Amino acid sequence: MIRQIHTFQGSDWLIQRILAGFDGEDWRARPNGMNHALWLLGHLLMERKTLGQILGGDFELDERDKLFSPGTDPDDVEQGIDGGDVLAAWKETHERFVKHVEGLDATSLAEEIDFQPPMGPSTRLGALQFLLLHENYHVGQLGALRKMLGKPSWMPEH
Repeated sequence: MIRQIHTFQGSDWLIQRILAGFDGEDWRARPNGMNHALWLLGHLLMERKTLGQILGGDFELDERDKLFSPGTDPDDVEQGIDGGDVLAAWKETHERFVKHVEGLDATSLAEEIDFQPPMGPSTRLGALQFLLLHENYHVGQLGALRKMLGKPSWMPEH
């Protein structure tokens, strides 16, 4: 198993806790003009599927995923898209992704790819490392958004 799998699992753990209790208008609130939770989660899902493809897995992008591509406007996300549905799709994709990544070996990860991350090598491992960093950046945005919406802390009580 690659070391980064624990961080991907940590992202899921955080996302589940940060988005607990989100409903209705919470999903589309944009304090200070930031991206809303629905767009952030949809973007994370789209990027996780993209990374799954780069890593040789069977992860298909659907029409909904394309609404959350880099450069899209959160205000353009169709009203009929439900945050709870996107969260369920995230969870299903995360579980399949973890199983796929656990089966990768060093030779597979060293394979050259067409994708050029902004930093790092053009290998599957380079893409994995960069997109993991990217994922965690957006998870942090979700945490900040939760705070701005006045929701209680996502941290478990000790």
